[in-house]
Amino acid sequence: MNPTVEILNQSDDFKLIEELEFTSLVPFLMRYIRRVNPPMVFFYSFHLFLLAILVYQFMFHTVHEGVRWISVLKYIGFGFFLGAVPVIPVHELIHGLACRLIGARKISYGVEWDYLMFYASADQFVMNRSQFAFVALLPFVLLSGLFLGIALYGPALSSLIWLSACFFHGTMCIGDFGLLSFFSENQASELYTYDDLGEKKTFFYAGEIRESNQ
Repeated sequence: MNPTVEILNQSDDFKLIEELEFTSLVPFLMRYIRRVNPPMVFFYSFHLFLLAILVYQFMFHTVHEGVRWISVLKYIGFGFFLGAVPVIPVHELIHGLACRLIGARKISYGVEWDYLMFYASADQFVMNRSQFAFVALLPFVLLSGLFLGIALYGPALSSLIWLSACFFHGTMCIGDFGLLSFFSENQASELYTYDDLGEKKTFFYAGEIRESNQ
């Protein structure tokens, strides 16, 4: 069972290692999206792979199929739009669903307009490392799987829409992967995190040092 907010703040067994205002989250993430660790290696590899497929599909349809390049770009552009605007609320609702699945009940949604950062937050709900990973990754996994599945089984040219939607939505998940990168860089300790919507802050605490396998 996870410690409560009160225990995290009062017990000597836990150390506050980061206290972030929502408005300072983007500069914090910029430090961690540049790290070389499993979450970021997967993130960049996945998107380079998708980009290579999009370039190949573009060349295939324009050179071998004789489709006008402007028509192909329209498919890709519509996919980018689809992967951004309509998907944002769905993405955040899935975050909220994930929070409910691990036991949170007070879910709130918001946006920081200075950074165009949309978020779902479980106020005062403490998550451990694995719970946070589940909440962070569920929108990426579900929506990427949906887009790639439609692209694989749909008509050839229209697959460009879904591939580009998958690519663009995936790039918007960089904040989720940046937070996973932070967790990956702090493997020595169990980490706990919670949001305080009243203060608009996120807190990260380190717990007991994990035993090394020697």
